[in-house]
Amino acid sequence: CHGPFDTPTHTGLAVHNSIACASCHHPHKPTAETVEACTDCHSGLNVQHGRAEKSGTCADCHGGHKLAAEAPACMQCHQSERPRIPKTATFGGGHDTCADCHQAHSFSASSATRCESCHERKAVLAQRTAPEHRDCSSCHEPHAVRSAGDRSCKGCHEDVASTHLVESKADCISCHDPHPKRASQVAMQCSQCHEEAQSERAFHARKTVCTDCHQPHGFDLSGLTQQALCNECHAKQARLTRRIEDHSACQSCHEGTAHALSGPVACASCHDDILAGSPDGHQECTSCHEPHGGGVGSATTCTSCHEATDLPGLHRIPADPRSQGHSDCAACHNVHSSTVRADRASCMECHDNIANHEPEATRCTGCHTFIKR
Repeated sequence: CHGPFDTPTHTGLAVHNSIACASCHHPHKPTAETVEACTDCHSGLNVQHGRAEKSGTCADCHGGHKLAAEAPACMQCHQSERPRIPKTATFGGGHDTCADCHQAHSFSASSATRCESCHERKAVLAQRTAPEHRDCSSCHEPHAVRSAGDRSCKGCHEDVASTHLVESKADCISCHDPHPKRASQVAMQCSQCHEEAQSERAFHARKTVCTDCHQPHGFDLSGLTQQALCNECHAKQARLTRRIEDHSACQSCHEGTAHALSGPVACASCHDDILAGSPDGHQECTSCHEPHGGGVGSATTCTSCHEATDLPGLHRIPADPRSQGHSDCAACHNVHSSTVRADRASCMECHDNIANHEPEATRCTGCHTFIKR
């Protein structure tokens, strides 16, 4: 009745063609009652595919007379049976089929192929400092590998609040690549998104990196005044400017924006009346004055620029026991005026012992010259 076993329902008998039908079936009982357990012959198979809601036999997947290769695809059951597996669980590139990770007869989670067996060399974010990141299941669900994203990050980093808006709305992985090309990379560089910056040092006089002013998770600085922002790095300069009201606001002298400083304005923009009468060589204020506090340092003296041995005439007379001689420049010169105190009265302030010498002369420098002749 059942030969030659090549009908559509009996093709699998090609595997068992050397075995008598009575080895599995009792000829005088209904088929459902007489079929022998497959494990009577296949005792070497350690089947751990739990199917309690089914019959629990090999026939759940294998028809009695069908080839093993004709067993239904896993998804045929697991689209509706527990555990329910979404269609997106498999995809090209190593996750093509369930059997890429699960053995057909040992389907338990504990026997599944470990992720590291294929992804051993996959770099992981902060893998040297965050051991949890090296465990794939910390971020990826076994049957929803691709769904890992910000929700996974925030499951552990819920205390990290970010106000750094990004177009994708995926705050964390927009800046933190979960699998960077370099293991040492923790976050992407700002200039990778902010393309107006050619590098991390493209702004603020090319001396600072973005994170010197911006906090990575709190990039918005609109709540800070410019003064408070500058003071973060320039506290010393801010302290010096407190003595001079007009110097206390950074933008009074430093024009442009924080990203594109145009350099300090010339002192003459405010002090033109002083500079107008200053002698030659005294036009550069910062050669004597500290620019923020305006003070003249103790190391800054006239001889810093004017070597006494090079000065002509009476400039070279050294101090005598009664005074400083001609070594005190300020006795005759005003640093902000080209006018020199050279009248007789000024000379007599020091040379009163010769007040009757040539009393008719109005200027001592008529004979006693401070310049070369």
